[in-house]
Amino acid sequence: MREVRVRIGKGGRVETDFHGFLDDDCLEEADRLAALLSGLGLEMNLRERAMKTMAARLGEAGVDAGEVGAKPQEGTRAREGRVGG
Repeated sequence: MREVRVRIGKGGRVETDFHGFLDDDCLEEADRLAALLSGLGLEMNLRERAMKTMAARLGEAGVDAGEVGAKPQEGTRAREGRVGG
């Protein structure tokens, strides 16, 4: 199941985690989320973006990487920004 986790910390810092996304769909969803927030008057400025390894993505989806012959990619996935009004 796909899930977007959003954490808003002190000073308006926003961290998002896109859980259960196998492909680069998470990037499209991140842009969609930013557009929705913008429509509500909340602007997010991207500070950092990193991808989870393919092995981590497959694990979140409950798929064994060995079953599909996936080669893990480097990095982790997080999106950070600040909410401003």
